[in-house]
Amino acid sequence: MSKPVVLITSATSKNGSATAKLLLETGNYSVRLGSRDPTKLQALIDEGAEAVELNASPESAAAALKGVSCLYIIIPSLRAGPQTAIIENYLRIATQNGVKHVIYLSDINVNCEDHFAPVHDHYKHQELVRNSTLPFTILQPAWFHENTVIYHGDSVKYSGAFYTCAGDGVWTSVAVQDIAAVAAAIIEDPGAHAGKIYKLQAEALTDDMLAEKLTKATGKTVRHVNSTPEEYVGFLKSQFGDALEDAFVNGILRLDEAKRENRFAEVGPDLERILGRKGVSVDAFLAERAAAFSMPA
Repeated sequence: MSKPVVLITSATSKNGSATAKLLLETGNYSVRLGSRDPTKLQALIDEGAEAVELNASPESAAAALKGVSCLYIIIPSLRAGPQTAIIENYLRIATQNGVKHVIYLSDINVNCEDHFAPVHDHYKHQELVRNSTLPFTILQPAWFHENTVIYHGDSVKYSGAFYTCAGDGVWTSVAVQDIAAVAAAIIEDPGAHAGKIYKLQAEALTDDMLAEKLTKATGKTVRHVNSTPEEYVGFLKSQFGDALEDAFVNGILRLDEAKRENRFAEVGPDLERILGRKGVSVDAFLAERAAAFSMPA
């Protein structure tokens, strides 16, 4: 008997690859990975996954969705350019092909009144998924633990400080491995999660608290430097270069605005209820990744 086929889009992303690894470990699925550049997926191919080219064209979506049982849609949040037509193609072709379940990876701070494009696009995409005839589950994760390495790693490593314009706002965070575990649980028993929207959060903290946790993990004093939005833009450009896309800069500023205003400050029950355990703590994550914040010995 053939295994059910799961298609994961944007499979080179942290969420895509983490979910693929969990599914491959079970041996219960044919894992198909969609990417603009399938050659970047060689490590997962070596583990047994199939990689296919998946770009903005309907033709590539039609080929990728052949025989698929479950579709996991991941769209990078801060990528410039409209993504809605791609989602519409996925859903139309998935419906035609008899896909049995769709999972959409959204954002915890989504609401219809936010007109900042990447966030509002997530809202529009959620509505497209909800209004389709396909059984669905929507995941709304908080800030990723892993983003602490991406956005603050070098700054902490070289200056012992990280910068935000989030003030003393409270925000929540979750590990990518826990998001992947939730997605895998849904794929295992889609009927139990059909029509649900899950907020995925493991822990609430402030950036000052994060600095204390980084101090504990690295054994050196780490400071959180709160700045104005204008100062923070200057820091981002010094950190990542002047060629930063406006969508990226605006996305980070809007994220810190949401933190500052405590828009996603409370930890909900969904993650622990689905996994049957607490999510990975920030302390545990930082202890494991402490080397990313420290100069080589």
